[in-house]
Amino acid sequence: MNRNRYILCLFAFLCISTLSAQTLSLAKKMFEQGEYEKARDAFSKLIKRAPNSAEYNYYYGASLYETGGLDKSLPYLEKSAKRNYIGAFRYLGKAYADLYRFDEAVENYETHIEWLIKKG
Repeated sequence: MNRNRYILCLFAFLCISTLSAQTLSLAKKMFEQGEYEKARDAFSKLIKRAPNSAEYNYYYGASLYETGGLDKSLPYLEKSAKRNYIGAFRYLGKAYADLYRFDEAVENYETHIEWLIKKG
């Protein structure tokens, strides 16, 4: 009985992990193809599962930015940048520039460029 329960739990975990990976790759693909509303909705669901993920925060924040949610995007992009997710600095630069916060925009663009140089 316990063995069957263990196998069932393991199977469920593997299915959920596979679905999550497929959802992540699909959400990234939508974002990269400019389908920002669809990507935003997908990352909204993913971020609920892992609210501290730098990657999820970046993509959700960037999707919000691209769909007109400038103010809503800032907390997610800032959270991602605190975890040094490279793309977050570029989007924060764009967002701060849109808000006329030019010193912060320049700072984030410079950080983005530094990370790109380090990455090589």
